[in-house]
Amino acid sequence: MSDDSHITSDYEVGQDNIQVFGLDIHNPVFAISSGLIVAFVVAVSVFQVPANDFFGWLRPAVTEAFDWLLAIAGNAFVLFCLVLALSPLGKIRLGGADARPDYSYTGWFAMLFAAGMGIGLMFFGVSEPISHFTASIAEDAGTAASWAPLGGAPGDFAAARDLAMAATIFHWGLHPWAIYAVVGLALAFFSYNRGLPLTLRSTFYPILGERAWGWPGHAIDTLAVFATLFGLATSLGFGAEQALAGLNHVFGMPVTETNKILLIIGITSIALLSVVAGLDAGVKRLSEINMVLAALLMGFVLVLGPTLAILSGFVQSLWSYIAHLPALSNFVGRTDGNFFDGWTAFYWAWWISWSPFVGMFIARVSRGRTVREFITCVLLVPSLVCILWMSIFGGTALDQILVGGGAALQDAELPLQLFVMLDALPLSSITSVVGVVLVIVFFVTSSDSGSLVIDTITAGGKVDAPVPQRIFWAVFEGLVAIVLLAAGGLAALQAAAITTGIPFAIVLLVMCYALWRGLSQEKAFVAARADPCCRGAPSGAAAASPGSVPLPQRSGRMANRRPTDYKASRRQRGQGATRCPGSTGRSPDGHRNAGRRPQAPPRRLSPQRAADRPGAHHGLSPQGPSGTRPPRPRERRRGRRQHLCQSAAIRAERGFRALSERSCPRRAAARTGRRRSPVRAAGGRGLPAADADGGRRAGAGRAAGG
Repeated sequence: MSDDSHITSDYEVGQDNIQVFGLDIHNPVFAISSGLIVAFVVAVSVFQVPANDFFGWLRPAVTEAFDWLLAIAGNAFVLFCLVLALSPLGKIRLGGADARPDYSYTGWFAMLFAAGMGIGLMFFGVSEPISHFTASIAEDAGTAASWAPLGGAPGDFAAARDLAMAATIFHWGLHPWAIYAVVGLALAFFSYNRGLPLTLRSTFYPILGERAWGWPGHAIDTLAVFATLFGLATSLGFGAEQALAGLNHVFGMPVTETNKILLIIGITSIALLSVVAGLDAGVKRLSEINMVLAALLMGFVLVLGPTLAILSGFVQSLWSYIAHLPALSNFVGRTDGNFFDGWTAFYWAWWISWSPFVGMFIARVSRGRTVREFITCVLLVPSLVCILWMSIFGGTALDQILVGGGAALQDAELPLQLFVMLDALPLSSITSVVGVVLVIVFFVTSSDSGSLVIDTITAGGKVDAPVPQRIFWAVFEGLVAIVLLAAGGLAALQAAAITTGIPFAIVLLVMCYALWRGLSQEKAFVAARADPCCRGAPSGAAAASPGSVPLPQRSGRMANRRPTDYKASRRQRGQGATRCPGSTGRSPDGHRNAGRRPQAPPRRLSPQRAADRPGAHHGLSPQGPSGTRPPRPRERRRGRRQHLCQSAAIRAERGFRALSERSCPRRAAARTGRRRSPVRAAGGRGLPAADADGGRRAGAGRAAGG
């Protein structure tokens, strides 16, 4: 917990955990999550045919019913991030004012990129632009049966290309990374600045108070586990499909269900080695390897592909994305129902189901960044990388189709289109192998990172839980992907991600309000302590209590300086007289004292009223330094500003304390060490805890004698 923290919860990380068989698990969350997931795996494995029919019905039914909710949530997250980045709240540093980043920008960006969208970029980098282009150029574009975005552009190849790239970037640009940024920022802020556990329930403390550690918090964490597991299983399914397609393309390995299962088992076994190695030795190194391989492959395609077309297409695609962004974000009156429900709604649900996983992983590696730096880097930098990736791979594929000879590319299956595109370039045998290795390493980093996140949630926020727990979750991630692929293929995986993503969208919308409330209270508290009027105030725990917030004092060269009283000087020169009405103001001898009468003595305030006036505690008495005059306007403004500064710090503290005391009065009383005075016990008003003995005696006397 940083020195600026003022959370009053006495909850300790792992206090509800139980230790059994060498494990350190959160009692209700781990038991409920693991039990339901094991039951799901067994049920789908036994009833594969009914499960296939069920998942085939579930995805279109859910997306058609809740596509509006997903569209509203996606737009709300983008706007919320932009407002935070541009507001004064962006100056708050994660971990406190003295915190410094744990990782360099290179390592940080590498982990963001690998954990956020690694497998998806490999799978959809070529296939999605081709799918949108083919649907947009078709003759039936714009009809109810078409999958073209925004009605397509029948017969117009240039417009169809721009529309295809705009729709692709829309699904991989600002919206998904805004979802990740909201979750990651909320987790990092309440963990590093508030000292709360690194779990989803902690982000709701400003709303739930101490109830966040009860069943409402258990429900939030359990839902986060399901969303993370099914969202990750969807990505692993995509990765297994594409890795097997690449192995078939390069080495001739048959594409069968058995080989898919064996491939998932093999890659999961490699992921277990990374799990045992830990975060720095496992995920960090693999992420950096991924970055190097991805940069090499992207540079190879850029240099040996249609370079000029790619560079010009990057600018054109970015402009097309900006131009079509309002129409693509709108959910009212859409005529492209297949595209909106089949592509956009699925993507938003998939990103939302991934958000606990990616958000917590980003929070783990983002300590020391400011809110503005966090949002800028998480929102803009990966979005630009995704746009560049799509422009290079998707633009090369579209150029091959437009120039000619791309019929095989259009007819290929989605997982195979990346390798078919590479075949048209030199050294295709090498680049195809690099592509397969990239898919596998992305698979490993996603599995390792996902098991780390789920284990943190089910361990009550502990980040150093025993390794066997992470192994357990890594194994079950692979099992869920296997049973879903066997039950219904990619459709079953997508249905599972959408089903858990929709309810979690509501959770994230409420999280935005909780995060704004927490950041606002932090800003008020930090600003009150940093104000020059409050110099000399103690830091840390001493400043966290309202009773210990000192009265601001004048400091610096003005500390011992008494304000100049110009009016008093004039009164002394005028011998304490004031001008009478109708007087000329001059005596016969030329002095300005003529016609003046003696000034009445100034009205003195009682000591109690003088102490209550603004500025009384700052060496600026309302009656002047010598108690003979009221304060001048500048002195009143200074006193008022200092009074508001002190009140802001007290209100920021009391805001969090009130939540805790309303939820658990006995815990709050035990924490603060307060006891109820006899007057309060009798129903009276009593005195503050600071007047311990005197307050009790005076209160008892009033209660007894009236």
